[in-house]
Amino acid sequence: MKNSNMNDWITYYSVTFVIFLLLFGGIWTSGLFTGVEWQDYWIEFHWSMVNIKELKQIIGL
Repeated sequence: MKNSNMNDWITYYSVTFVIFLLLFGGIWTSGLFTGVEWQDYWIEFHWSMVNIKELKQIIGL
């Protein structure tokens, strides 16, 4: 019983990994062929992006 459960777990995660790899790999490859630099779309996080006043109102401080 445990072996079948482990085989199902391995199958599930391997199929999920392959699907994500195909999806994001296809997006990356299509960008490569069309000349899109995906690094230009990356947003750098900075603490000034966080609205402290709004967070304090949500938390109730």
